Amino acid sequence: MFENKIQFSIHPDLLDDEEQKPILSKKDIPKWYKNLANYSTKDMNIKGCIPVRDLITSGYLLKLPTDLHINFNHFNPALDKNDVTMHFGRLEKYNLDTLMRYNINYDLALHNIEQLGNQCPHVKRNKYFSVAKILNPWLIKTPPGYSCLFIPPQHRSRDYFEILPAIVDTDTYGQHINFPFVWCGEKKENYDVVISKGTPYVQVIPFKREAWKMSVKDIDVKKLQKFSFKYASSVINTYLTKFWKKKSWN
Repeated sequence: MFENKIQFSIHPDLLDDEEQKPILSKKDIPKWYKNLANYSTKDMNIKGCIPVRDLITSGYLLKLPTDLHINFNHFNPALDKNDVTMHFGRLEKYNLDTLMRYNINYDLALHNIEQLGNQCPHVKRNKYFSVAKILNPWLIKTPPGYSCLFIPPQHRSRDYFEILPAIVDTDTYGQHINFPFVWCGEKKENYDVVISKGTPYVQVIPFKREAWKMSVKDIDVKKLQKFSFKYASSVINTYLTKFWKKKSWN
């Protein structure tokens, strides 16, 4: 039987660093979700929504390879205007060749905000600063015909920044995938914070590339009524017991 396998590989010097290794999404359930009472007729909550649980637990999480110190929207006397500074750990003591070999940055890597155009909604929330980028030390490889969807970790707190979602054909692309991100300027006017090494910041969901064709038609009313009756015949966990299909992530 063919086994779908996603491979994360890194420079040998960093392989033993357990703190920043990718993990299964199901190993990092958000605390707010975990703290909810188990879904029942007495405690009806989002834990009973299996599609939400499926998304929370789908795929894998990439984690920050170092501490990340961000000083966002602070006044910079040298520029005579507000600015953003960002440092990864204390990596400035390492030479550039070493950091390039590991594909880790110690300072801001930037894209000009003009690359997003004038009407992109991220421009305003980014407070018109340049788009910063996190260099990812992990190479990601999938079997032929499979790509990866890269999104911010779903249903988890994103108070300071979030990556720009994208799809990469990881079966053919053989270089590091780095992650431009935007500041959450609509949530906080300014902040000075250290985000710990090992904090998940990207959710990786592999999928098979297939051709699709859309159709538009009227509803089969009898079929819908039959389905609705079947759904309404159970009090609890109807979707889970009658319609849900198990997903496996290892």
